Amino acid sequence: MTQFALKLIALLAMLLDHIAKLLPVADRLSPLFGMESARMLQDAMVIIGRMAFPMFAWFVAEGCRKTSSLRKYALRLAVFALLSEVPFQLCFYGGVAGLKLACHNVMFTMLLAVLAIWTAQTLRNHRVPAAAANLLPAAVAIALGWFLHADYNAWGVALILGLYYMRDRNGQYLWMAAWITVFQLIWHGWNGATLIWFTPSGSILLLYWIGTLLSVPVLMTYSGEQGKKCKWLFYVFYPSHLMLLFLLRSVI
Repeated sequence: MTQFALKLIALLAMLLDHIAKLLPVADRLSPLFGMESARMLQDAMVIIGRMAFPMFAWFVAEGCRKTSSLRKYALRLAVFALLSEVPFQLCFYGGVAGLKLACHNVMFTMLLAVLAIWTAQTLRNHRVPAAAANLLPAAVAIALGWFLHADYNAWGVALILGLYYMRDRNGQYLWMAAWITVFQLIWHGWNGATLIWFTPSGSILLLYWIGTLLSVPVLMTYSGEQGKKCKWLFYVFYPSHLMLLFLLRSVI
C-alpha cells in the first residue's frame, strides 16, 4: 500500500478509538443489538484503534528521513500541537471540575522526537561525535516526554526515535513489535503486584496488545510509494475531529 493509504487506515483507527471513548456508543446501540453486543462492538472499536499511534510514530520517523527541513517539520508540529491542546483537554480531561491538564496531546510527543532528531543533526554538523549527538538529545526528549506528560509519555518518544535511527525496515518492524509487547503487556499490565492479564479482568489487555500489534503487518504492506500527497491531512484532521466529537458529546 502507498503511504497515503496507510495514513487513511491510521486515521480511521484513531477515529474509531476516539468515538468509542468519547461517545456513548454502547448505550446508543444497545436497543439494536442488546447491551452485551453493543459493548463488544465498542471494545472492538478501541482494539482496532490501538493500531493508530504506532503507525503515526512510523510516519513521523519516515517523515524526518525524507523532509527537506526538520526545522519546518518541527514548526508545523508545534503550531498544531498548540491548536490541538484545547480540543484534546476538553475531550479527555474536561470534567465537571474543570480542566485537569493531566496529559498533553500526541503532537507534543511527536514534536519532542522531531526536536531531538533535529538537535542531533545540528550537533553532528558541528562535528560533535555521532554517538553523543544522537544519544544526548534523545535522552532529554524522552525525559521531557515523561515529565511533561505528553500522550504516550516517554514511551511514545522512544518509539519514534527508535524507528528513526533503525534504518533497516525489518529491524523497524521488530523494534515496533517489541515496543508494543513491553508497553502493552508489561508497562500497562503490571499493577504493582501481578501481571493483570493473567487475571479474568485482564483479558481485554491481551486484546489491546493484539490490536496494537496489528499495526506491524499493516505497515509491512508499504510499497515505498507516497501515493496521493496529503501533508496537511493529519495536522488538520486531529484537532478538527476532537472538537467535533466534543460537540457531539455535548448534544447526544
